[in-house]
Amino acid sequence: AVFEGMSAYPKDDKAVLFRVKDHAERINKSLERLAMPTIPNELFTESIIELIKLEKDWIPKKDGSYLY
Repeated sequence: AVFEGMSAYPKDDKAVLFRVKDHAERINKSLERLAMPTIPNELFTESIIELIKLEKDWIPKKDGSYLY
């Protein structure tokens, strides 16, 4: 299994992803180590951005809170 602990947090009524490009690289390193197919970094990044747009209401509004 691969676990990627990326987070999103609210800022100015928008969702902000924390270092999404770094997470794309890290998940691919994990996939390679497990001999699984990798995901193109651009596809990973675009997919996560779209997912967060759809699910932004799940991001806690309280300062210092994150959606993992």
